[in-house]
Amino acid sequence: MLHTLPILILVSIFSLFFLMSDCDCDDDDDDNDDSGGGDDDDDNDTDDDLIDDDIFDDDTSDDDFTPPNFVIGDDDDATPPEEITVFPADEQTDVPLNTIVYIQSTEALDPEDFAFTLTDGAQSVEGFAQYSFDYSYYYYYPDQLLAEDTQYAVRFTMGGVDYETTFSTIVSAGEIDLPGNAGGGPGEYFSFIIEPDEILQPAALEQVILLGLSQIDLMVAPVFVETISKETGTLTLSGGEARDFDGDDIWEQNFAALGTQYAGQIAGDRLAMSGSFPLYLRDVEIDIDLFFLSGRVELDEYDHPTLPEAMVALATYDCEGLSEAFPYMVPLVNLICDEENGMFALATFHGTYNALEDLFFDAPDVTADRIEVNFDPPQYLRTPDPVPGNALFEVYQGEQLIVTSRDNEAGVEFPDCCTQLGPEWFSFSEVAYQLPDGVTLAPGSYTLKFHLGMYGFEADFDITARAEADGD
Repeated sequence: MLHTLPILILVSIFSLFFLMSDCDCDDDDDDNDDSGGGDDDDDNDTDDDLIDDDIFDDDTSDDDFTPPNFVIGDDDDATPPEEITVFPADEQTDVPLNTIVYIQSTEALDPEDFAFTLTDGAQSVEGFAQYSFDYSYYYYYPDQLLAEDTQYAVRFTMGGVDYETTFSTIVSAGEIDLPGNAGGGPGEYFSFIIEPDEILQPAALEQVILLGLSQIDLMVAPVFVETISKETGTLTLSGGEARDFDGDDIWEQNFAALGTQYAGQIAGDRLAMSGSFPLYLRDVEIDIDLFFLSGRVELDEYDHPTLPEAMVALATYDCEGLSEAFPYMVPLVNLICDEENGMFALATFHGTYNALEDLFFDAPDVTADRIEVNFDPPQYLRTPDPVPGNALFEVYQGEQLIVTSRDNEAGVEFPDCCTQLGPEWFSFSEVAYQLPDGVTLAPGSYTLKFHLGMYGFEADFDITARAEADGD
């Protein structure tokens, strides 16, 4: 029996990549009147709310150290930094589970003379470390959501001086309070329109990046959420840009873009995802060393989920890949990315509700070596070239993952692609996965979990005999 898997509730923003990947470099700005962000509000105070009250709250980070001796290399620096700020603040309580940790100094940090650890007692918290463009910030992005009701210790060394602060997380993250998700049951599909708020890093290029973002079709990429309980869940996000193909002020995903899958977590109204992955743009593979996204989900007056405050960080040392993918923007790439420091971008954004229609699935043809999925209504592409990574097939037997197209994207096919509906507007309504040569499903009972961009569903099926394999 087919049924939709629980909730899709997140969005991803690749500020720089969307600025460059959707660039019609020879076109005038007149061709891009719509920004994808909807109407601008007169009082946009999301930035201040996010920075002051949640993720980057300098006002509550009152641990300003004046070290007695600040050492850079082999020479003593008699002038200590005027201020060192630690976030979360020392002894701060009720810290959200998706927090990051950062240290800010008024004197540039020296990576050769700086050490950092985050622990929950005796155990270190794994994560990704990143310096800001000017080395005034040290950011630490945990790999997972932090634990509820737990004290964490931040220890770092600067100039041979050791420092330690502590903070405690919120006692309970609460339930995932979204429509249709009572008791962890099947939920609804949710989509957001992204509106960037502030480019925090590199701050010097904030206006350039924001200007570029205002002239392209922005991203709509909610997350597939498989609820574990009422309190926690796992996320799988299929990235992709968005376009208003039919001019109805609803932004559909363009399945001809990106197609990268990555995972994360949700607890209560807080979500986070962190990891590394290869990003495919213009037939070029770019190694993304860090992708971190966190945010807070809130229901509006109509019980529609929104993202009032969110943050995304992106880091890569693959400057060569960036230059190859965007040969017409090599000067900009050289400005923000070098072999030693790579590229690091940090931005805040918010997401407003996007009223996508439901998608209905069917799996009419499942054999031992091939799976076909149909859906209605059709989905859209800017060009008749779907990116295989936008569709993800996973076959489980019990709790064990048996087959995944993540390991064989070449097996993802679009048999009926594509029908042209208008200029730069195509549609498709079927995706298939051909298992690798020599791989077949043995007789037995299985569960198919299928992601298509911002949608997902699951189906139970049986393989009765190997003879049912599609030999054509």
